[in-house]
Amino acid sequence: MTAMPPAAESNSSRPSSGGGDDVAATVRDEGKYSNFTKAQKRWIIGLVAFAGMFSPMSSFIYYPAIHTIALDLGVTITLVNLTITSYMVVSGITPAFVGGLADSLGRRPIYIATFLVYLAANIGLALQRSYPALLVLRMLQSAGGSGG
Repeated sequence: MTAMPPAAESNSSRPSSGGGDDVAATVRDEGKYSNFTKAQKRWIIGLVAFAGMFSPMSSFIYYPAIHTIALDLGVTITLVNLTITSYMVVSGITPAFVGGLADSLGRRPIYIATFLVYLAANIGLALQRSYPALLVLRMLQSAGGSGG
């Protein structure tokens, strides 16, 4: 006697409607794991990969401008380095909170919300002219970038 594949075993325990429709439906759906076309899957993967590079890029692109930012805001380089430390700390803590929310509310709304936080923080960073605003907005930028 040959062993039945796992899919066939689980389907054999279901009550039958009397016709061969159950078997035909099982055969048609067995290889289908997604309703998206190949082009849609590639688009989604590309979009998520592109969005996933924002947080690391936001962190590393900041380093060459440290001295200029310190001069522009009239603060020490040490204080500007504190914005990098706070960015990394928030980047490490945020996924613990956002992950729980994504489990309960769904990934899509959380992904959209964190992306909007990231976008708003970037706009705020472009318009700010004070060190406290820089510090807070860098933390918000990190929270938005690491939540997706």
